[in-house]
Formats: sequence, C-alpha cells, structure tokens
Amino acid sequence: MKKICLFVLLILFSFSQANAKITGPCSNCHTMHNSQDASAQATFGATGQPWKGTGPYPALLKGDCLGCHGMGLPQKIVNLGG
Repeated sequence: MKKICLFVLLILFSFSQANAKITGPCSNCHTMHNSQDASAQATFGATGQPWKGTGPYPALLKGDCLGCHGMGLPQKIVNLGG
C-alpha cells in the first residue's frame, strides 16, 4: 500500500511542476507588496488578465506573460511539450 501511495504522489507532483524557467532577479517581474515609491507596481495577476478593483491579488506581476518571458534572450521563452 505504501508503494502505491508513493507512486501516485510521485506521478501527481511530477506533472504539477511545469513552472516557467526564468533567469534574473524576481523583482524584474514581480513586486512583493505592490508598492514602490508610493505607487502601485503590479498590473496583471496570475491569470494574465488586468486587475479590476482592489487587492489582494494572487501573483503580483508587473506585466503580462510576454512582458517577462519574451524580454531579452530567446531562452527566456520555454516551450513545454512541443
């Protein structure tokens, strides 16, 4: 039974780790508290859609997906599975 549970957990966690592989400081794309110099920094959330209303928000991103994943060198864009 333990082997089955371990196998199932291994399968579940191996597929849930499809994270973007970005290099550089996190603060280039994310903001910790959505403020710097008394002004809001983040304009997009985890869904990639502009925010409406007031926070809190799930992921404090300073721009949309390609704003971070498409800047600079081509290795910043990662093609997963095809």
